[in-house]
Amino acid sequence: MVSTRSADGTYGLMGDARMAMPSQYDADRTDGSNIDCASVQEPSFAVPEADRSGEVTLRKIVHTDMDAFYASVEQRDDPTLRGRPVVVAWRGKRSVVCAASYEARPFGVRSAMPAVAAERLCPEAIFLPPDFTRYKAVSRAVRDIFQRHTDLIEPLSLDEAYLDVTENKTHLPTATRVAKTIRQQIREELQLTASAGVAPNKFLAKIASDWRKPDGLFVIQPADLDTFLTPGRTHPRSRKSNRDSAKADRHSGSRRPAGLRSGLPRNTVWPLWITPL
Repeated sequence: MVSTRSADGTYGLMGDARMAMPSQYDADRTDGSNIDCASVQEPSFAVPEADRSGEVTLRKIVHTDMDAFYASVEQRDDPTLRGRPVVVAWRGKRSVVCAASYEARPFGVRSAMPAVAAERLCPEAIFLPPDFTRYKAVSRAVRDIFQRHTDLIEPLSLDEAYLDVTENKTHLPTATRVAKTIRQQIREELQLTASAGVAPNKFLAKIASDWRKPDGLFVIQPADLDTFLTPGRTHPRSRKSNRDSAKADRHSGSRRPAGLRSGLPRNTVWPLWITPL
């Protein structure tokens, strides 16, 4: 089989079975992490191989996302901040929120919103200036945990990364077990929580990690893909469903397929023989 690279930076196989593969690193993040791509070697995620019967081995992808990372580090290091609304941001009209603790979010405070808006929404919030030196040190400790399980790591920022655990170093039987172990090690060694999503590709793993935040794990099994991608499925923390997006597309004249399936590569085919993740 011949591997191909599309215009959007994804890899796949010639024919009907195509898999989403890693794109380039995001070199300029809005959260201030600014990963130096030149100093990081891009992982060589392998193209799925075919066995003698012609069947393609599906990848097992874990997306790990630290929960309210910057704010959680601040609360961990200062016990007086625990249980209180914490906003990591410089004060000022030109500043934006880098992170908000989950105690601040019921007030409507979110990352990337103007700091003045966050202060207006939650006057009792504790504003702390970012300490990226400390956050990077914690991020390296998290990365060390990842590397115990796989060398195929694609960092997206200081607080999240994709891991290809199709063949993991610890020889755990499933990607779900790997994700559980990683989350447990982060909790026990760093006193922080992480959410994880497990799926056959990066697109779905990213969605899955957000499905049970914070401190959650969600697995999209290959056999459940059609059910999960059916239009009308509602995110547990959203009032809108995929059907709402489809309705908006009809009004705008868009021909995009309805539901989450619209984000998958065209002609994606999911074999029925795949073992559970």
